Amino acid sequence: MRDEGRKVVRQPPLSPLAGEMSLEAAEGGGSAHSTVGFVAPPPSVSSADISPARGEKGDRGSAELSHRPSRLAALIMGSTVLLALWAILLPFSDRSSFSIHMIAHMGVVAGAAPLIAIGLAGTRFDFTARQIWLSPLLASVIELFAIWGWHIPAMRALSESSLPFAFLEQVVFLIAGLTLWLSCLGGWQAGREERRLAGTFGLLFTSMHMTLLGALLALSPRPLYGEGEVSCFGVTLSAAADQQAGGVVMLLVGAVVYLAGGVTLLARTLNAPQPMEDSSR
Repeated sequence: MRDEGRKVVRQPPLSPLAGEMSLEAAEGGGSAHSTVGFVAPPPSVSSADISPARGEKGDRGSAELSHRPSRLAALIMGSTVLLALWAILLPFSDRSSFSIHMIAHMGVVAGAAPLIAIGLAGTRFDFTARQIWLSPLLASVIELFAIWGWHIPAMRALSESSLPFAFLEQVVFLIAGLTLWLSCLGGWQAGREERRLAGTFGLLFTSMHMTLLGALLALSPRPLYGEGEVSCFGVTLSAAADQQAGGVVMLLVGAVVYLAGGVTLLARTLNAPQPMEDSSR
């Protein structure tokens, strides 16, 4: 018999990670198999495994993406509440009614502002993130001056008689509310835990001065805003009853919303996972 030439058959790799090739050599009637190994190429890196701190997408980035629908929903809800208050309630209601004013006021600072802040917190629209000096307690003091200042009887009368001043009043309420809620909820990820703890005290302090002002208005022995009768959703009220109703709205909403916000921030701070110590130390 004539010897056949040496034949080499290369088999494809069994798998991209196995890194093996089969070498089959056959001489004459016999056959021998040998395996040659080579360094496997590095596994492909998914874009979700790269740290967001380096400007790329990672696990934390994926988590942020998963939370975007809820944040967008909060932003839409807050904008809808604001639109309903400014485009429906105030234009078509009795502007001299203090209870209507208080419903709009609390709807802005305790309804629309926290919802919008949830949607904007930590984004490039969070105007409190770069202001390190703007602590939640300072923001609460700013809101205190804004709210108490606009409830001075002279300022209230000016807002009732002048449409530009009424618009300015609402804008001040919105800016003060957003400043407070963003300072408590927002900021960059690195210092958010510390800001959240400070936000607890800021919201609790706001709850206190809101409750105090509401109690003063509800328990006042005489009306501070006007003397005649007003219409609140079609119901005729005296000036004293209208002021008391507005004070009760401020008392209840201010106590519930800001107290609930402060307690929620405190609970999240206490339940936050503690950073693990470096085992190499």
